[in-house]
Amino acid sequence: YQSSLPGKSIRNIAIDAFNVWLQVPEPQTTIIKSAINMLHSSSLMLDELEDNSPLRRGKPSTHVVFGNATIINPATFLFINVSDVLKILERPAAINLYTDEMRNLFVGQGYDSYWTNTLACPTLSEYIQMIDGKTCGLSRLYIGLLAVCSSISTLSETHKVDLSHLCCLIGRYFQIRDDYQNFASPD
Repeated sequence: YQSSLPGKSIRNIAIDAFNVWLQVPEPQTTIIKSAINMLHSSSLMLDELEDNSPLRRGKPSTHVVFGNATIINPATFLFINVSDVLKILERPAAINLYTDEMRNLFVGQGYDSYWTNTLACPTLSEYIQMIDGKTCGLSRLYIGLLAVCSSISTLSETHKVDLSHLCCLIGRYFQIRDDYQNFASPD
């Protein structure tokens, strides 16, 4: 249901765009896209549940359709399934990246949930820290996975470019824009 809802598909577009530079072979790129899309679906289901959002892009949220308890299992299953998908890459660093970014994602989501439930207003610095964990984690993960699988990984360290900061800036933009739209929306 979640993947059938309308979306921007920005993650696949971004992966393809960064892959112009990193030149990851198509089979590995497909695996990375699959993993990222599963994580995105899972995190959306849990985020909608935690925020008790009735709608997502004009359609009923997953937990509204299926019930709170019913979506927890598939959402968490997807997190576990991603580790199996990433093992196909046969790059141990991919699993390390995954666990690091999932830790960041859950900490960032924890901040967001805490502020929502306590009606606390974070400082700008705290808000950016939350975004960097919750939203930028998937971007850092896909750019890290692309880098680990890159066919140009033989470049010396002085010629490698860390694209994770750029991904984080893009993630900040989308989160701030989405939050602003939520505040400005009459609903």
